[in-house]
Amino acid sequence: MKIELKYGVISGAGVCAWVLVEYFLGFHNQHLALGKITGYLATVIPVVALFRALKERRDQQPDDDLATGDGVKAGLIISAIAGVITTAFFWAYKHYINPGWMEKALEFEKAQMAKAGASAEMIDRKVAAFNALHSDEIQIVTGLIGTLVMGLAISLVITSILKKKTSAPE
Repeated sequence: MKIELKYGVISGAGVCAWVLVEYFLGFHNQHLALGKITGYLATVIPVVALFRALKERRDQQPDDDLATGDGVKAGLIISAIAGVITTAFFWAYKHYINPGWMEKALEFEKAQMAKAGASAEMIDRKVAAFNALHSDEIQIVTGLIGTLVMGLAISLVITSILKKKTSAPE
């Protein structure tokens, strides 16, 4: 459990730190087009944290092998810890650190759509969907569940990569 706690905190805190760096660089207020791109780079943090954690977990095994169930279990625990940290952070970010962020992002998206020739009706539908998906309740649920689902998928892949290769019988 020590490994899971360590890497869950590293993953969650790493994503939060990344978002704060983006904020201080103006990627959420002045440079929204760039921020839209850099936001995706934050996904590297949990992938690296999961890889390092599962490798460390594997290296602790007497036979240097990581069972799929053990890898997935560890990955889900790490993801749950990171999910709680990042979900709480994003709620605070939205309400206290950068309260106008969502509105700026929405205005940016509307301008991009209008520039691309989208109809007013299409823009209105996008705005309605954006508002529905960015309510506090939906953000909390998707933050927690989404982190677990992604953690499951990433842990499965990493565990299969880290599995000990068994030699074929001669």
